[in-house]
Amino acid sequence: MASLLDETAPVSSQVRRLLQAHWREAPDMLRVAGWLACEERTLRRRLTEEQTSFRALKDEIRSEVAIQQLRHTANSISDIAQALGFSDAANFRKAFMRWTGRYPSDYRR
Repeated sequence: MASLLDETAPVSSQVRRLLQAHWREAPDMLRVAGWLACEERTLRRRLTEEQTSFRALKDEIRSEVAIQQLRHTANSISDIAQALGFSDAANFRKAFMRWTGRYPSDYRR
């Protein structure tokens, strides 16, 4: 498979950019690897070499989007949770606490 990975830029930056552009689609690792025209295993290895993971990058983007949505929209926490791919608001709240150490409602105040 011919790779579209930019050898001059960190893979984590390339993945982060794709996740930011496609956050509404909640792409998984296989899909992102496909966009980069590389194998999922190669992507995982390259991210490990950069001392990160797909999950860490995806959580980082989800956290940024969640904070932006909470601060700048009137969307409910349930709506934001659903948009970010969570099955329910409770799971979103737990993840948000893990990411930020604060409750989503704290960002609304």
